[in-house]
This record gives sequence, structure tokens and C-alpha cells, in this order.
Amino acid sequence: MSCGFCEKIALADFSPVWFSVRSRALGSFLSGIVAVICGNLLGHHLDRTSIPLRFRARIAFWSIAVLQGAWWLWATILVTEFRTSQPTYDWSSPGFGRGFAVFIFLTVGFQLNYLFLYFFIGQLAQNEPEVIRYAALLRGTESAWQAISYGITSITIFAEVGAVYWNFSLWAVAIWPAWLVLREFGDERKTFEDEIDVEGTAPVHNAIFESQKGDTGLN
Repeated sequence: MSCGFCEKIALADFSPVWFSVRSRALGSFLSGIVAVICGNLLGHHLDRTSIPLRFRARIAFWSIAVLQGAWWLWATILVTEFRTSQPTYDWSSPGFGRGFAVFIFLTVGFQLNYLFLYFFIGQLAQNEPEVIRYAALLRGTESAWQAISYGITSITIFAEVGAVYWNFSLWAVAIWPAWLVLREFGDERKTFEDEIDVEGTAPVHNAIFESQKGDTGLN
């Protein structure tokens, strides 16, 4: 979770530090379109019930992990170079494309990470209350990490290179723990999403209602 949320802060610093205003405007416009398209493609893949869940989850996970690693390596090389040369790229500047492209790709990576985390929630939760609790944990973690990241990136060296280095490190650290959870997806354990697929509607398991039902003897 921290890897996905800190990425947003690195992106928020990457474009203002190294790009002109109109380059940032172009980046904001294009990255949103590309991120929506890629997010829908990921959702289409994860929703394809003709493919076993185990394979859907693993293909998506390793695709995102490998792409993210390549993009963060690319960004690490660029910001290390930029810290020495201190460029300000406009879309007519030589070398604009290689820095602009990694910004677009990292924005796509953030979108894919975020959507995949909600897929995780759907697989971990066994009933509706658990979906709510896990989603609340996800959003609370997001707020905490973003607060930390915004504070740290107020320091110049972190805004220029530190945020990218940090995210690259978090990506490396996060892969193994995430895999330990994901490799269990597709086993015999029934999840909330499985019940939706079978019944066609979201099952509601209200603990308070069940308790009251038992006390009054209702059937």
C-alpha cells in the first residue's frame, strides 16, 4: 500500500521540478486519458471469469510489478542525471520525450496499483463488513503515507531525487510480502466476490441483525 501511495507524491514533485508549465499541462491531460484506458484494461482482465482466478491474479501482479520496476529504474537514472544538469524541459526541448514518457508511465503505474489494491480487498474479504473494514484501512493508510511523503518532499533533495529513490526501494521491498498473500488467491477459500458471482447480488451479512434475530427467535 505504501508503495502505491508514495508514488503519487513522487509524481507530484517530478513534473514541477523538471518541466515547464505547458509541459505539465500536457502531462496532466494525457496521463489522465492513458491511465483511464489502462485501468479499464486491467479491470477487464481481472473480471474475465473464463480465466481461472489464480492465473488472472498472477498475470496482473507480475505484469504490474515488472513494469513498475522498469519505470522506477528509468526514473532513478533520469533524476540522478537531472540533479546534475538541472534542466527545465518544454515540449520543444531536446530530450523532452524521455522524461515526459516516464511521467506518463508512472501515472499509469499509480492507477494500476490503486485498482489492484481494491482487487486484493475483494479477494481477502469474506463478507460485506470486511470489505468496508479493509477499504477503510486502505484509505487510512493512504492518508498517513501521503502526509509523511508531502512532509519529506518539502526538503529540496527529496523533491529532486529522494522521492524517486524511496519509491524504487519500496517497490523492491513490497514484492515478496505481496506475493505471499496473492499466491493464495484461487484456493478453496470462499470470498465475498465469489458469493457475488454465484448469487448475482452482493450478500449482506449484518452481525447486529443476526444477533437481534437470534434474541427474538425469528426464523
